Amino acid sequence: MKPRVPNFYEILILLLFPLYGFTQPSRMAEVHFIFYDKSQEVSKEVLTDQYKLLTSSSGNYNPANYRYDNPSKTSIISETIVYNDVHLLIVHQKDTMQLIFKTKGAKRLKFKVDRLDFKQGTFVIDNEATTMLDFKNNKSTYYNYILSILPKNIYNIEENHIYAELKKLKLRYGIKEDDLSTKKENQLVEISTLSEPLILKKYKAYLSEADAGENDIIDDGKVYHSPDHKIRIFVFERESCGAHCNIYYNSFIHFNLDKKIPNSLATAFFPIDAILKLNNDNYLVLQTGVDGGGIDINENKIATLIQFKNEKISIGKTYVLPDLPTSEKLKSISVIRDTMSEAEKNKDYFLKFDPKTNILQYRYWRYLNDEQTKKKVYSGKFIFDGDCFRVL
Repeated sequence: MKPRVPNFYEILILLLFPLYGFTQPSRMAEVHFIFYDKSQEVSKEVLTDQYKLLTSSSGNYNPANYRYDNPSKTSIISETIVYNDVHLLIVHQKDTMQLIFKTKGAKRLKFKVDRLDFKQGTFVIDNEATTMLDFKNNKSTYYNYILSILPKNIYNIEENHIYAELKKLKLRYGIKEDDLSTKKENQLVEISTLSEPLILKKYKAYLSEADAGENDIIDDGKVYHSPDHKIRIFVFERESCGAHCNIYYNSFIHFNLDKKIPNSLATAFFPIDAILKLNNDNYLVLQTGVDGGGIDINENKIATLIQFKNEKISIGKTYVLPDLPTSEKLKSISVIRDTMSEAEKNKDYFLKFDPKTNILQYRYWRYLNDEQTKKKVYSGKFIFDGDCFRVL
């Protein structure tokens, strides 16, 4: 007896079944709330006109699916989820309120807050029905929440948005990278809120604990201010010694300094010669520093554009001369001087900016052979045209 051959439709079902079998079911979660700001109930018209409502299920925020129930005067946000929690952002002027509603793997799909008072910060809600939010211990609750949902054994974890958020929080509070313990509220103090001497001490301790080797030396750091005092940059010089000693730098920029908690970012600035304000939104940071080690040490001069607009900061990508993409708008320019004798140290080497003409001029040289008997001089100019540099 010959075995029966499956027909076309049976084969199609067999092929599609695994795909359907592994499809994760999605569900609709809702958040019901009556919104207040400064102890006043906010109408639907004011809420939708003066506030931004955003939701996220994967780290990327989009406009929320919003509706209003007239009989109960209740705002309702709905979000499609799989097993994740509901993230709601409410943005008003300079302040952002982040709310995280824990669905416990999509087992809880409806949340109600009788009175939702607007407040800057991040708050984790663990109850389906809440009268008012408890604003105490919100920093530790959120930090420990991020720890609890950190993926285990994930490939390319550094690209994971939860891991990125944890790194950002650790930098904010000065917690070393390998510390995965939960924290109490009094253990979480934002570095950016401290006095500058304490900030320098905190950052030095953070760098020492984060990735310093046994023979690493970290200096006490320096702080540099923009002329309008809207930006400040902390720079630390480090020396790591093995067979040879290598010099490198860590830096941190603080901005939105008028806020209760200024923003901070880890950056890659060299020691700073000057911070110049070019216009309302752009600053030029001129830097000089060395890198490399042993007999292979280079001195760098760098001009970096910073754009600070609408409370957000953008730092230019560095291009190294002479390998410049001249067709692009340049946000940062670097010149490198090869190792040289003391007698030649200050010859044919500069990167300087003239604020009267908005011209950035450079001159430097490089050896053309390993014996360092031949060298070539490079020179040129760029002009700042409002938001970038262009080659002249």
